[in-house]
Amino acid sequence: EMPERLKSVEEAEDPSVHDMILYYFHSAICYIEPKLRKIVDEEKIKLSDELKNFRVEGIVKLISNCTFIAEITFPIKKDCGEYDLITAFKAHHCMHKTPMFGGILMHPCVSLEDVMGLSALNTFKSAMLSIPFGGSQGGIRLNPELYTDNDIQKVTRRYIVELLKKNIIGPGIDCGFEDMNAGIQEMSWMADAYAKTFGSTDINAPAIMTGKPTFGGGIHGKMSSVGWGIYNFMERLLSDQCALESTGLEPGLNGKTFVVEGLGKVGRNAAIFLKNAGAKMIGVVEKDVSIFDEQGLDPEDMANYKFTKGGLEGYPKGKATPEEEVRGTQCDMLLLCAWHKSIKKSNADTIQAKIIVEGADAPLTPAADKILREKNILVVPDVCASGGALSSSYIEWLKNVQHVTFGRLPASVVLDWPSLLEAMNESLKESVGEKASILLSEENKKKFFQTTEKDIVRMTLAKNLSDSACMVMKNVETHKLGTNLRMAAYCMAIIKVFKSYQAAGLTV
Repeated sequence: EMPERLKSVEEAEDPSVHDMILYYFHSAICYIEPKLRKIVDEEKIKLSDELKNFRVEGIVKLISNCTFIAEITFPIKKDCGEYDLITAFKAHHCMHKTPMFGGILMHPCVSLEDVMGLSALNTFKSAMLSIPFGGSQGGIRLNPELYTDNDIQKVTRRYIVELLKKNIIGPGIDCGFEDMNAGIQEMSWMADAYAKTFGSTDINAPAIMTGKPTFGGGIHGKMSSVGWGIYNFMERLLSDQCALESTGLEPGLNGKTFVVEGLGKVGRNAAIFLKNAGAKMIGVVEKDVSIFDEQGLDPEDMANYKFTKGGLEGYPKGKATPEEEVRGTQCDMLLLCAWHKSIKKSNADTIQAKIIVEGADAPLTPAADKILREKNILVVPDVCASGGALSSSYIEWLKNVQHVTFGRLPASVVLDWPSLLEAMNESLKESVGEKASILLSEENKKKFFQTTEKDIVRMTLAKNLSDSACMVMKNVETHKLGTNLRMAAYCMAIIKVFKSYQAAGLTV
């Protein structure tokens, strides 16, 4: 049953992120509890029915709680001479797989509840994509706009050292990746802080953080990984006629219109990939101004303007329009790539998009999610759509612990494509005739003979997210969930985590 304290979440205007994730978790348990009991029954363990039920309940309780949470406070001296007290957080969710992985974000409103909820979400994202990580999350409560770059460096380095003193972070314990307001530079500072202190003799030191610069152990294609993942998930989903039945849309991305909320790293790249596939961006919602143009906007041009000017205020193309009007405009897709809970019960009725894509973490409250689904709007949840960050982080972590450079050996060397093609041509000539031969297009020649690290990253992400879309749609049919992709994804993820705990046992 749904815990008593979570029953109000379905109608709440502003629940905590932690309560939202727990609500989805317990909602999914209602669908799969018989399946979980069956998993225990299949194990060759001599237990009574009562003890088997206790075992299921025990594992479910374990998955629904964080194994470790911490609130840290430390002082820094700012460049202006003032002293400031920084509050930061760290949460470990499930340790069924190690290391745990999670983002590290900076925001003036981040709370321990947010960090706990996001750590659970990262567990389920990893399980969805069959990535062998547990879930964690870090957060630093500050407004980066009020600090110099040097101040931020002091904060990030001190944050990592405080976690290291408690032995709760490391390449084999818990690794981080870039999140809101914490990008390449911050990841590099944190990795360096470890390498020059507690990790000075650790050969795998760079693996403590992912999202680093390429010359510091990072990978090509990491910056655009979430946007690339959203594009690939949507491309696969929009090819499924059954998934689109409630929306009335035709298959394919070509000709679709979309609005983006949050033109940051995620929103910008997702918009560029969708535009290149033939879709048209007609609106952007940003914190300083929202812009609408029915004729179409160029996401790359807008992102460059925002980077140069520090915002979209004064952008010469399109028309400045109230935020709610742009978000509520009629379009095929609305991409939510900003902050948590941007659509709540109070404004969900204004949404007229046919598909909502959660590019950010938890941008819909459960109350808003319910209203949108009742309006036959297809919601593509964060646990599916934004898995590109974890997938690419896994690739970078593997690069750091295996000490390899992906793409150094092209496919032609690894698989000896020239010899393979020659053998295939000889076989073809014997069976068809001397004039028969296999001709490779320029694109395929490049793929076989000039494979780069970026190619490998993007092909891996494309396969992971496309496969994820297929599995979610299959699970929708299995559990008869209609268009509730979120429940389908949670059911899949929970079963995988449950099996891990069941196989490992619960006692030491």
